[in-house]
Amino acid sequence: MDIFSLANRTMLERGYNLYKAGAVKKVEKVDDDIYVAKVQGEKLYSVTIKLEHLVSSSCNCAYGKNNRRTLCKHKVAAYFAIFPEEAERCPTIIEERDLIDVRLSRSLKELIVKRIDRLTVDEMKEIIMDYWFKEEL
Repeated sequence: MDIFSLANRTMLERGYNLYKAGAVKKVEKVDDDIYVAKVQGEKLYSVTIKLEHLVSSSCNCAYGKNNRRTLCKHKVAAYFAIFPEEAERCPTIIEERDLIDVRLSRSLKELIVKRIDRLTVDEMKEIIMDYWFKEEL
């Protein structure tokens, strides 16, 4: 999988911004598919990028330590330093994702409205009561 399918939108955008700001201070290839990098954030973070399995990459930031199966912004920034051509695709990918999210939101809203319109008064009462009593527990 590629970085765009593994990183969430927020981390992609933040990582891209770090990369563009020059926060990646050092990148070194240490093996065929392993790179180490230093990325400046609140402090200087150590990042290891494993190209064969990106989710196994590591970072010593709080998010990276606690969410080992996700990509933090420092990992994304380091990846973009290794593959600048991928970084150039990032704004377009983010924009496309946003458009998809808007379309899905509209579709979901339409689906919910249609479902509500088909409910009888008794069904609505039941749903409201179930919700109310579930919240009370």
